[in-house]
Amino acid sequence: ALARHAVGAADADAVVKLSISASRAARAAGDAATALAHANRAVRWADALDDARRRLDARVERGIALLDAGEWHEAAEELEGVAGPLTALRAVDDAVAAICEASTARWHAGEHERALALVTDPALRASASASASARARVANQAAIFSNMLARFRSGLAYSREAREMGVEAGLPEEACRALIYAGQARVCRGDAEGLILIERARGEAQRGAGQRNETLSLICASHVLLPLGRPREAADAARAGIERAIALGVRDHELVLRSNLGDALIATGNLEEGRRQIELASEGWRALRAGIPSPSDPSEAMLLLARGDIDNALLGFHGLSASTRLDRMEFSHVLSLMSGHALAALSAGHPAEARAVVDAALAAWRSTDDRIMGLPLLAIGAQAGDGDRAAQCVGQLQRIARETGMPFARALARKAAAHVDGRTDGGKAFDGFQDAARECDSIGMVWWAAQATMHAGLSDVEADRGAAALLDARARFESMGADGWRLRCEAALRAAGRRIPSRGAIDARGELTAREMEVLLRLADGLTNRQIGERLFISERTVARHLIQVFSKLGVTSRTAAVHAAREAGLLEGATGGHDRDDARGAPGGGVVVLAAPAAPATRGTRGRGSARQSAT
Repeated sequence: ALARHAVGAADADAVVKLSISASRAARAAGDAATALAHANRAVRWADALDDARRRLDARVERGIALLDAGEWHEAAEELEGVAGPLTALRAVDDAVAAICEASTARWHAGEHERALALVTDPALRASASASASARARVANQAAIFSNMLARFRSGLAYSREAREMGVEAGLPEEACRALIYAGQARVCRGDAEGLILIERARGEAQRGAGQRNETLSLICASHVLLPLGRPREAADAARAGIERAIALGVRDHELVLRSNLGDALIATGNLEEGRRQIELASEGWRALRAGIPSPSDPSEAMLLLARGDIDNALLGFHGLSASTRLDRMEFSHVLSLMSGHALAALSAGHPAEARAVVDAALAAWRSTDDRIMGLPLLAIGAQAGDGDRAAQCVGQLQRIARETGMPFARALARKAAAHVDGRTDGGKAFDGFQDAARECDSIGMVWWAAQATMHAGLSDVEADRGAAALLDARARFESMGADGWRLRCEAALRAAGRRIPSRGAIDARGELTAREMEVLLRLADGLTNRQIGERLFISERTVARHLIQVFSKLGVTSRTAAVHAAREAGLLEGATGGHDRDDARGAPGGGVVVLAAPAAPATRGTRGRGSARQSAT
């Protein structure tokens, strides 16, 4: 209100001062559009002033407002443009702050290498006139970007630098954050002792070193504990973090933690609770980031895969791949996405596609110094690969297991070796899969244990022990609600002429709900999930959920099989339609997007400053 009065009085100095204050207040309230309007006015009126510093202050505020409004490129250009003039005016700390904000904008724009280069520039880091606070902030920014690009050796060096400066200068928040990044880097390089650093950082945060650092430490802990093969601890850390994030009102951290909890629950076989947590995360991200892909989208696709809904999982991975490049996501998320994509393609009978995905992911992974996030990818690479490629994956897993002593690495190495053995010696493969299943069971990786048990049965299905293993896997999947994998076990048993204990006869016509029948009829007409959702005024996710139930009740694992079974059962009498036209994959290995060409980055969003500038943490 005061700014408007100043405009009326044509008092340029007051307009600029008050507009900057109004923009900051609007940003604090999460109103990015209003903040940008105030900041733009400040810049326009600042041109009439002789005070160079005031003009630069207005441009800095406009750059930050653009960042919060999701105008990544324009924000970066504005903030980078003011750094030199601020340095010339000896406002070095403000120049450093502007560069840090610009690097965040570059990161969100998908320019990850440029973002890292800004905060690792030798001239910036060597500036003797910058305060310890500014230097610690730059070092922490370099640490987190390095970690997110899986360059953990560099991340560890930068975090140590930030820690030393933070402690010496009495900057508890920067020192605590550096300790978290150092712990993350050490764990991801295969040193589980890094967890001690993360726990120490949490203690410091609880004693006053920043509330966001407390939930950040739990985000890191829950994230790295899962690939270490400690899913129950990962779930406990995520639950503690969610409770604390809700108490502190740190919404973006709460949503990250819910996805982490969902992933941990999937690994333990608790698919229903995992689904609930992932859906809560997805709903929350959509509310915060309208029109921007949700960070929990990969977890949703992984959930479909865990339940054995292979068709919909593969469609989900294709959709994510079509809008994803390695330089637009945190590297660990890329590995998870591509591992799931490869397993879904392999399970759907598209080995060429699976190998293409694995080859691309492994080429990128080998350029990093990650030791734990790539473990599932290596295991799937051994399963999908042939000859030397598969053997290389086994060798890398065995080396990591031997050097780190991590039980999950050991289990996956046994599973990977069994896949290779299975091509020549089914009996040897059976023993390897069973050993892997026991190892996974011992550490609580229940879903992985069920997978290993299923492969043990498939490797020797003609023998009694193979049939017993398939029945065991079938029971495991049934208890999880992973109906697609259960049905695969049953199909293998039937193909081998084995009797399957009855689960109770199902009259599909009586069992299918009215809504499930509506979905089935439109499936028979050849409609895609999106088209079905549009016809029935429901979401694609809801359509997928109904199809899971339809598949389960009809005893099938694919859309085409569902239509065929429904016709055989007389459920489609009088229905129109014919073949299943919903094949978004294309021919295996032909036209499938593994990593898409660069897509135009999202330039508009509704996120507030807190979530935009802290998403890297």
